[in-house]
Amino acid sequence: MDQNNWMLMMCPSVGPDGVIIGDTLYSTFMNGTSGDDLVYWNATSLTGMNSPPAMAVTGLLPNLNYQSYPRIDNFGNALAIVWKQNVNGSDQLPIRFTNNINAGLTAGYDTVDLGNITNADVALANGSIFVVWQDDNSATVRYRSGTFTPFSSVNEIQRDEITLDVYPNPGQGLFTLACSGNMAGIEVRNMLGEVLMRTEPGQKTSLIDLSACAAGLYLVKVVSGGHTQTRKIIIQ
Repeated sequence: MDQNNWMLMMCPSVGPDGVIIGDTLYSTFMNGTSGDDLVYWNATSLTGMNSPPAMAVTGLLPNLNYQSYPRIDNFGNALAIVWKQNVNGSDQLPIRFTNNINAGLTAGYDTVDLGNITNADVALANGSIFVVWQDDNSATVRYRSGTFTPFSSVNEIQRDEITLDVYPNPGQGLFTLACSGNMAGIEVRNMLGEVLMRTEPGQKTSLIDLSACAAGLYLVKVVSGGHTQTRKIIIQ
């Protein structure tokens, strides 16, 4: 995904992050191999395991000092990326968003907040978007929220005919999955794509035990009635 010859151990705290939509892994990360610390995003086919060159979220901006701390999330085809950037000595919290990633991200970005920003995260669900960040000036954690109209088509409606809840999330390793239909299959993968668990519970709720797994981010995919839903889960 990162084809810019950058040593990840140089900046382990600033990414990467990723989500899966259909057959595509969308990822974001910081890279400084060009001499400028820039945030990039990428779309990788999971079937073909082929990845085009990563794209900068903005490219070079006038008086840009650096970009860092990118985070990404999705709901259906809607996708958003947030990051921190410093322009002319002032911190900014930008966001790029689309309600249909198949049409690409918006050409420009919006600014969520200005000044004293350490890092941020973004979450999308049911037509709502939330951005949360650490504000060093007030020594508080803040958030802003907004709404969007989810993209819909015949195929999208069919794909979203099931709903999936995972709780508690974050958790210690024991997670309950609650699906709107009987689950024909559950699959858990780590962020390297390795399958850690497969099961066929055949019911609407199921308990999965990941307590033997290390703390971190994992992906759980549920199949029900020929449709799939994927959720990120966090083991603390």
